[in-house]
Amino acid sequence: MAAAAELTHPRAEDLGLAEVLAALGHPVRLEIVRRLASGGETSCGEVVPDLPRSSVTHHLKTLREGGVICQRPQGRKLSLTLRRDDLELRFPGLLHLVLTGARSEPGNEPGNEPGVRGATGAGAADFPRPGPGVGPDL
Repeated sequence: MAAAAELTHPRAEDLGLAEVLAALGHPVRLEIVRRLASGGETSCGEVVPDLPRSSVTHHLKTLREGGVICQRPQGRKLSLTLRRDDLELRFPGLLHLVLTGARSEPGNEPGNEPGVRGATGAGAADFPRPGPGVGPDL
């Protein structure tokens, strides 16, 4: 694992939505976040013990640099925590949406609500027009 001097974390006010979403955009990283969301600190080896160490290192680095997790040296090990408060401060509700959306059952995906057509069938007539003076007049 990385030495303590190499562990940089973005400040809460510097967290960017694109970086956070990119970090969360891989199934392994999403599973890491899900596991961290269910508890407090955990060690690197406990969070995904079935993956090769190099893969775990890569995914944890991506999550840390994206501002999603915090890695803290504890002796020869690294402790992991989810930056729940920082994420909630910058992007209220995002973490909840990501975690609950990832657990949704097939058929409950966004776009499958009654009256909402998916990307393959949506046309301009499927969306309500804004009132006068709101947005471009199409």
